[in-house]
Amino acid sequence: MLFRSAVLLANWVRQQQSAPGQSAPVGKVLHESLTDGAQLLLLGTLVVLGAFVVETLAVLGADQLAGWLRGNAAVTLWLERILGGIMVLLGLTLAFATL
Repeated sequence: MLFRSAVLLANWVRQQQSAPGQSAPVGKVLHESLTDGAQLLLLGTLVVLGAFVVETLAVLGADQLAGWLRGNAAVTLWLERILGGIMVLLGLTLAFATL
């Protein structure tokens, strides 16, 4: 609420200073009415909120996938075989590596 009031006040002051019938674009009002620190805080807040939404969706999707994998024995068996093969290949690579 305070942020909106400050923007409206800044817009009103600009309208009083400009010629009649002209108003500044909202982007210009926001840019000029916020200090560098306030702009950085706003940008940081937007980044954090965006990351929160994306990561929440990723966690919910991973939870669904984990439940499906736990309930499907055939998929679990094949995943264990594939991961076992990867471990064997890594072990052979390490065994034949030159020091």
